[in-house]
Amino acid sequence: MKQQTLEPYFRILTKYRLEPDFIEDYGKIKKVYTKQGIFALKEVRYSEEQRNRFMQAVNRLHDKGYRHVVPIYLSSDGRHLQSDNSSGCEFYLMPWIDNGQVRADQRFVDLMREAARIHKVTEVTGKANHSYFQHFYEKSIANIDKRKLDYERFIEKSEQKIYMSPFELLYCTHFVQLMRMEDFVLNTLVDWYEATKEKNKDRISICHGNLSPNHLLYDERGYSYLFNFDRTFRASPIYDLLDFFRKALYRYPQKVAEAVGWYKEYSQNHQLTDDERLLLFYYLTQTDNIHRIIHQYQTDPSISEKTIVVKLQRSIWQMQAAHTLVTQINEGIQQEKNEALFAEDNGGGGESSESSDSFVGSENNGETENNY
Repeated sequence: MKQQTLEPYFRILTKYRLEPDFIEDYGKIKKVYTKQGIFALKEVRYSEEQRNRFMQAVNRLHDKGYRHVVPIYLSSDGRHLQSDNSSGCEFYLMPWIDNGQVRADQRFVDLMREAARIHKVTEVTGKANHSYFQHFYEKSIANIDKRKLDYERFIEKSEQKIYMSPFELLYCTHFVQLMRMEDFVLNTLVDWYEATKEKNKDRISICHGNLSPNHLLYDERGYSYLFNFDRTFRASPIYDLLDFFRKALYRYPQKVAEAVGWYKEYSQNHQLTDDERLLLFYYLTQTDNIHRIIHQYQTDPSISEKTIVVKLQRSIWQMQAAHTLVTQINEGIQQEKNEALFAEDNGGGGESSESSDSFVGSENNGETENNY
C-alpha cells in the first residue's frame, strides 16, 4: 500500500501504541505487522444504533466470560472503536488468526454450536406479552388469506392465455404445492399460538446477525472463534437461525440432511422452547418471498423474463427444502416422544423432556425483555 494511503491506519494504530512495519490490504480488514505481533485492523461505518448494538454485544459477551469470539483490543484511551475524522470511518483492532484447514461440513457444525452458546450465555427473560401474541396471530392469518387469494387470481389470469410465459408456466406447475404449503404454514401458526397460551416468560439473546461459516476462524490448536458482529442485535434466538437456514436452503443443491444435523447440534447446546421452534418453522416455510416475486413480475416491466424466472425457481427450491427440513425435524421429535412413552410403559424409567423438542439441551432462566 502507498504511504499516502497508509496515513489513516498509522494514525489509528498509534492510539494502540503500535508502530506498523508493514500493512497488507484485505479489503475492509488490514493485516498489520508490528514488533509486538500481527494484528487485524477492521474498517466499519456504523450508524449510532449499530454502534450501540456492537458495543453492547462486545461488553455482554466479555462480562459473561464467553471466549470463543475473536477478542477486540482496547486502545490506550480505553475504547473499542476509534474514529478517523478524515475518512469518516471507525476501526477496531483484533489479533490476526491464520485460519486453519477445517472441512466445510465441520465448519457448519461448529458454527451452530457457537451460536447456541452465545444465545445461551446472553439470554435474559421477562413476562410474556400475550396481547402481542394475539395481534401477531391475527395479522398473520390475514396475510395467509391474502397470499392465497392473490395466488388464485394469478393462476386464473395465467390459464386464460393461449401461450403462457416461462414464468407463468413455472408458477402454474407448482401452484398446488404452493397452496398446500400455505395450509402447512397456517397449521404451524395455529400450533404456535396454542403453545403461547401456556407461556409465562419470554426470552431474548444477543444474535450475531450474520451467521456464516466464513465468519468462523480456527487457531493452530483447532479452536474456533466467531467474528464479524457488525450486524448484531437483541431478539429471540430464532432470528439468527432463520437468517442462517434461509441462506443455506437458497443455494442449490440444498443439503437438507446436513441442515437437520446443524439443527441438532444447535439444540444440543441450547434448547428452543416449543413456541420458539414453531415460530421458527412458521417463518421458514411461509411463502412471502414467492408472493413478492409474483407481485414484481406483474408490476415491474424492466426486469427480464430470465431473471425473474430464476428468482422464482430458486425460491420454489427454497420452499421445498424448508418444508422437508421442518418435516424431518418434526418426525424426529415425534419419534423420540414415542420412544419415551414406550420406555415408560415398559418400566424403563425413561425421563421426559420439559419441551417436545427432540434435540435436548438445558433451559436457562434470567432477567428479560420481550422482543419479536
